[in-house]
Amino acid sequence: MELHQLEYAVDAAASKSFSKTAKHHYVTQQTVSKAIFKLELELGFSLFERTYAGVEPVDSCSAFFDQARSLLHEVDKLRTVAEEIKEGASRSIRVCFPLCTIGTQGRGAIPYESIEWLKREAVNQEVNYIELPSFQCVEGVLSGEFDFGVAVGRPDAEGLECLPLVSCGCKVLVAKGDRLAEKAEISFGDLEKVSIIPPPDRAYSLDVIVRRCRSYGFDPLLTESFDQLSTIMEMVYAGRGVSFIMPFHEALVDRARAVLVPLQAADALVISLVSIWKQGGRGESWARSFTRHYQHIDKEGLI
Repeated sequence: MELHQLEYAVDAAASKSFSKTAKHHYVTQQTVSKAIFKLELELGFSLFERTYAGVEPVDSCSAFFDQARSLLHEVDKLRTVAEEIKEGASRSIRVCFPLCTIGTQGRGAIPYESIEWLKREAVNQEVNYIELPSFQCVEGVLSGEFDFGVAVGRPDAEGLECLPLVSCGCKVLVAKGDRLAEKAEISFGDLEKVSIIPPPDRAYSLDVIVRRCRSYGFDPLLTESFDQLSTIMEMVYAGRGVSFIMPFHEALVDRARAVLVPLQAADALVISLVSIWKQGGRGESWARSFTRHYQHIDKEGLI
């Protein structure tokens, strides 16, 4: 039984997909399938039921997955201790998150429970965290200002490592009384000559918004950007434009003043978040442990 086999199995149990697990670990699906099959042979029983739609963890194996997850978490902690011995113990862990992702009101892309979990795990260490534009999170992790963080998409930066956290589709926030509020679905073609208020972190979706609008033959009318979600919502309520809202923030919308309209499937605006750390840095074990914790609560529907 090898650690990478357990890592693949635990991730596959969370994602219910060998292909997604392969993407998480930057290996082929065949590599994941072979490793898990070899583990099952060693154990003498199947961990997964294979179906045309993916894989399902065998119900009777839930205790095995719980113990495997705990073991991998302990390994992450051991790696952290080793890194601190090597580099000199630090009394703080520095983490960065993209703007408006930490859930302080209702649910967030990063539930506050995850911050509390990090504080509990960082025994005898102070946890310092901040929300920044996504590109500053990447720059801060690469410079060593932060031990690990979260970023939007999969940043292509030399020396940066990442693991997927979550992907979700946005809806269009439209003021009541606006002509778009009556539509069952919205395409980017409907947004010609409509003011668009970018999401809090322009890196979330700006490139996608521009490309989609240009595919319909026009450039978008982009307003200035704002760091506060509440400011964006007030702008929409006042009829100053439309914006895009992640599922985590839908509960914050004043339904008496605005509606959420889905985008057409062909125009879906999907936002992905990833854990990031500097290659060879002390934040790797923390980032991996945070990712496993996040995947576990996501599986339980707590996000």
